[in-house]
Amino acid sequence: MTTYTPNFTDPRSQRRARQALAFVQKVSKKLHKPTWLSCRWIHHRDNFGQAQNPLSQYLKTLLLICVDDRYDYTNTDPKLRICKKYIRNQEGITWLKQQLGMTTGPIPRTITEPQRQELQSGHFEFKDSSSRLYHPLQTIPREQKHQVLASYGYLYEYDIECCAPTLIYQYARKCGLDLYLFALEQYLQDRQSIRTRISRECEIPEHVVKQLIIILLNGGSIQINPEYPNDIYLLLKGDQAKLLWLRQDQYLCELRSDIKTCWQYIKPHLPRRTRTNQNGQVVNMRLCARRKTGLYRELERSVLDQIRQYLDQRSVRYFPEHDGFTCETPIDKEELINEILMKTGFLIKFDVNILVPQLNQEK
Repeated sequence: MTTYTPNFTDPRSQRRARQALAFVQKVSKKLHKPTWLSCRWIHHRDNFGQAQNPLSQYLKTLLLICVDDRYDYTNTDPKLRICKKYIRNQEGITWLKQQLGMTTGPIPRTITEPQRQELQSGHFEFKDSSSRLYHPLQTIPREQKHQVLASYGYLYEYDIECCAPTLIYQYARKCGLDLYLFALEQYLQDRQSIRTRISRECEIPEHVVKQLIIILLNGGSIQINPEYPNDIYLLLKGDQAKLLWLRQDQYLCELRSDIKTCWQYIKPHLPRRTRTNQNGQVVNMRLCARRKTGLYRELERSVLDQIRQYLDQRSVRYFPEHDGFTCETPIDKEELINEILMKTGFLIKFDVNILVPQLNQEK
């Protein structure tokens, strides 16, 4: 018998451990008493990871205590199926936080010397993957990131308004959509009141509503079956009452229909993918959520590339995000919007936030 010992100095192990901790903390209100947890939910790629992975097994043993190992997945009625019950292992949670250098609250982040040099120069080294640019500073909690950027003179934050709905809707129009989609138009024109209403009536935070709509836009569905927990199920922490409310809400039903219409127009313009079924017939593959997300990221990147080119030409220090950027001086918004429209065909708007540096902020 071999004993597995993780190396928590490895960034990959740290990342997985933090994901597992975040999952346990997300459901911690339930885990003070025996609570069912689906294996599919526990071993989702965004939580503990695949069950056969030694690190995933180690973290599960460390952070969760199984108090009832009875389970039954064979019942034809999903509501009558039984999952194992768990409670959180507080000692294991505390120990793992110590290994990761964490205290209570957000994971502490430190700015490395290379990152300090990047912030000073405005020249950042990014990892380019899946049509997105990634940098460690992007993972810092929002408030802390604002403090860091502001302390180095990056004071003007520009975010594309409703980036995902705007780009998908306008791309569908490029693909021939000539219908007025009322629910989607309403969201683009007054997203705040819609998020506020859903947040109030469904009793979920507004940032969760925002994530929910982005997931729906990229092909997600509202599932209530714990045996097949998808992104929305995990986002709502498996709360059946909230999931049922979201499924029957009239506005969300209309929005989901509008989103479906957009993708119906877009699909014929995407590369055709086929597979051979069990009868030996070649059939078209459905447009899955991954392909939808991939297309959105390509559209998002096309806009970001024009933003970066505009700022580079003007020698402005800036730090780009996926759907916006933070720079050292205010820019001519209308000029940038017109240039993006001319180069990409997308008409966007920007939200602007002015960051305030804290006095005596250590660099």
